[in-house]
Amino acid sequence: MKKKHLWLLLACGVSLAFLLVLRGALVGAVAQTRAAVCFWSTQGPVCVERSLAEIDGETLMTALLAGLTDEERARGLWSAIPDGTALDHVEIRADATVVVY
Repeated sequence: MKKKHLWLLLACGVSLAFLLVLRGALVGAVAQTRAAVCFWSTQGPVCVERSLAEIDGETLMTALLAGLTDEERARGLWSAIPDGTALDHVEIRADATVVVY
């Protein structure tokens, strides 16, 4: 009986140590979230995924302004936003109006 409890305690201790190591590795890593940004094609709007550290108005606009990848251009997508357009900041007002500067 005592040997069984010892093995159980040892298994729990090893599991806890593993979880703490895993937690430390996950906290140290930057979490990435998938978000969609949309461009144009001859068929109409097409949304593509981007990996972002966080999803907020400024991060999404920055991803949109970064433009298309070479692969997306090869697929015939284009942006209505001129190359070189820069983002100053995004303001989200109390009435949910989004203003981009």
